Amino acid sequence: MIGRSLLAGLILSAWLGTLAWNGMRQVRGREGVARELTLQRVGPSAATYRLERDGATVGMMLRSVDTLPGEVRITERWDVLLDASRRTTITDVTWLTRDLRLLRFQTNRSGDVVPIRISGAVSAAPNTMVWRSVRAGEAFSDTLQSTRPWTVPSALPLLAALAAPSIRDSGLTLFEPLSFRQSDIQPRVLRDSTWIVADSAAFDSTTQRFVTITTDTLRASFVTWRGDEGRLGLWVDRIGLPIQLSGIFGTVAIRTADELARQDYRPRSPAANGPIR
Repeated sequence: MIGRSLLAGLILSAWLGTLAWNGMRQVRGREGVARELTLQRVGPSAATYRLERDGATVGMMLRSVDTLPGEVRITERWDVLLDASRRTTITDVTWLTRDLRLLRFQTNRSGDVVPIRISGAVSAAPNTMVWRSVRAGEAFSDTLQSTRPWTVPSALPLLAALAAPSIRDSGLTLFEPLSFRQSDIQPRVLRDSTWIVADSAAFDSTTQRFVTITTDTLRASFVTWRGDEGRLGLWVDRIGLPIQLSGIFGTVAIRTADELARQDYRPRSPAANGPIR
């Protein structure tokens, strides 16, 4: 026969085991719900931006988000005037998991500058990233470690708007491909505001220019990322598309209709110091 003390011990052990199992299921359930919400909210999107520096239009940027089987792909193309005679084009493609964790990236710079190609991927080891660059025919590579999950600048708007709190609030390590810098960042939502953004445009024969036809009224949040390299800030809407953000080479990217951005930006011919075309 089983003694009373042994029976009581078995009952207590079974009760504690059941309690622990239920607790783990609830935690995992909350994480699963957060992940499912992220998957449902991330959808295809695209926007065009006018790039300004010191009040003058100096370029344009195209950004698109595509949902693939098991992945999210972000594509950005920056076309920027560096000065009166030089321009550069930077194409950046980033792949994330469906819950917005960095998988890999590829950045290409071309134009009137030394071309460079940079690629990187998060390896199987926790928080380890391997990157490789080719500049003027010379190849470099390195392996980086971090105590936090890795991300890159193009992923910040989606993370700010849609990432699960367990990913966003724990802090991230930002890797900037063109400068090879890394810094620990922590997101903070400071305030919300309403923005009116040009959505479409049509050609006005009287003024011989494109003019705004329809606008979008959007609710957006201003998010800063405090880190070792100072503060980065952007206004981002509820689906993770930036409305305004600090861009490359000291520019500010402002969302607008595609026709208006192309009209305001007339890139110089890369051949030489020729007239604006």
